[in-house]
Amino acid sequence: MVGFRFTGRAVALIAIAAASLAGAGHAVATPSYTLQSFARDGVQTPGTFDDINASGTIVGQQPGWPAPLVTWSGGAMTELPGGSKASAAFISALGDVAADVVDKDGNYVLVWFGGERRRVSDLANTSGINAKRQVVGAEKGYIWPGMYDNGIYKRMASLNKHGAFPTAINDQGVVVGFQRGDMGKARPAVWDADGTIRYLGSATKVGYGQADGINNAGHIVGCTDVLQCFLYDGAKYRRLPRVDGHKVTTVTGVSDDDVVLGRVYAHTFQADVISCPGATYLLKALLGEEGTHWSEFVPTRISPSGSIIGRGVRDGESRSFVATMATPCDAAD
Repeated sequence: MVGFRFTGRAVALIAIAAASLAGAGHAVATPSYTLQSFARDGVQTPGTFDDINASGTIVGQQPGWPAPLVTWSGGAMTELPGGSKASAAFISALGDVAADVVDKDGNYVLVWFGGERRRVSDLANTSGINAKRQVVGAEKGYIWPGMYDNGIYKRMASLNKHGAFPTAINDQGVVVGFQRGDMGKARPAVWDADGTIRYLGSATKVGYGQADGINNAGHIVGCTDVLQCFLYDGAKYRRLPRVDGHKVTTVTGVSDDDVVLGRVYAHTFQADVISCPGATYLLKALLGEEGTHWSEFVPTRISPSGSIIGRGVRDGESRSFVATMATPCDAAD
């Protein structure tokens, strides 16, 4: 492990005091964030941030290609051996890493359990790793889902021969994604911890689309043609509230406190958002004056603890960032 001095720019953001009404008599407090941004030169932090776990450890790539894959925690970077061609990495609560590789040998997955590198040739790509050392992804051909479970590879179940794809896994081993039907349309699907696959509700009630994330409480986020973008807590589907009159169109993930990272995309309006229980906010607007410095602001992942990583351009300089929620959302019924 090589030590590096932490010199990221820390910007304390003032919480907006005004509350907006959500429902009958329930107020939702506007959250506040502390933003840290870092030059993307790979000197003190990774050149790019790929994923972040609940304790704030980041996995990322150094500048250049091929370049080492590293983890970064507490100002210190640790290089992952043999990961110079890896990309699209995920990190678990244990600090284990799974990453995609595309080279002359094709597509495959590399994992590091406790820093020890292993190759998973059965998987063409990965979409998540959990604290039980389970890695999920798609097999070559992107038809069948698969899991690398503590060194043992196994095919995951599919409801038919038209293809299923996992998008996320939680620490209990529950996987979400989608299953294609007879007409090729995707429906949100769940693989329970025992491996059983099921549709998430009926096509009439839930519709066609996919589940995009699951937290450690088992709450699921996704988007369909019937529900639009939603959060499902195991008992009720809640459509994500609109922001400035615009509906949320895609979701990236969900924290353990049900904070959803998503995006609004329309012909005349595009913005990244966070959706708390009861209200949705433009993420850049929550940065206050700091937001005016960013000509680009692209959040990419949200951790179980609610920290958001991403990249952008601040005052003409390409930078990576970590946005940490300082004041949480107040839940509303």
